[in-house]
Amino acid sequence: MKDHEGCKRGFYHLAESWYAKSLLGAQSKIIDQVMVGFYATDGGTTGEFVIEWEMLNGKAVPSLKAYDDSWSVLYHFKDLLEKMEELDDENICPEDFCKILVSLGIEDITKRESPYKWDGGE
Repeated sequence: MKDHEGCKRGFYHLAESWYAKSLLGAQSKIIDQVMVGFYATDGGTTGEFVIEWEMLNGKAVPSLKAYDDSWSVLYHFKDLLEKMEELDDENICPEDFCKILVSLGIEDITKRESPYKWDGGE
C-alpha cells in the first residue's frame, strides 16, 4: 500500500478552475469533474480519482473513475464512499458533491485564479 503521510486530502472542482473553459467546451462529453486525492504541499500527488458528470438520457449523471494506481487512495476515502452510498441514484450535482467533500474535511484546492499575468495588450 502507498504511503500518503505528509499529504492532505483535497479536491479540485474543474468548472470552478481558471482553466475550465479550455477543457469544458462543445468538444468535451464531460460536463464537469471533481478530482479527489492526496496532495503534497509541493503540489505533487500520491494518487487521485475523479467523479465526472456527463449527459446520459438527458440528465447530468456522475460516475466514479479510479485507475488501479489510485485504489490505495480510494481506500482512504471510506467516509466519502459511505456518503456516496447514501446518495445512490440521486444524480447529485457537482456543487453539492463539493459541499459533501468540505463537510468531510477534504480541502478545496481548486485553482480559481490564473498564475499568469496578462493585461490584454501586446
